[in-house]
Amino acid sequence: MLQENNRLRASVGLPAQKMSPELTNAAQDHANFMAETGSFSHHSNGGPVGRGARYGYNGSLSENIAMGQPTIESAFSSWRNSGGHWRNITSNSTVAGFGFAISADGSCYWVGMYGY
Repeated sequence: MLQENNRLRASVGLPAQKMSPELTNAAQDHANFMAETGSFSHHSNGGPVGRGARYGYNGSLSENIAMGQPTIESAFSSWRNSGGHWRNITSNSTVAGFGFAISADGSCYWVGMYGY
């Protein structure tokens, strides 16, 4: 996911982001939570800031979530075509973390967290 994220950033002349272990853990936690509960929301499971803090990240952050896209490319394509999600990808954040989970019914859940 980081590779696709940074490919999109490079396409508009932005520097690559580095992987944050803390944000990756928070993103994976939320992907797992959504897949287990079906709660497709930024605000559930402690919210982005709460999840980040739970895993040791205390800076500002933003978050992208997606449900149903079968591939990394399709998840990022949906984010690319959504103003708020695209702003998160192309923000001045320097680190990122990503998560992915599949629910019992086979739905894919994607999370990108961007740290400042």
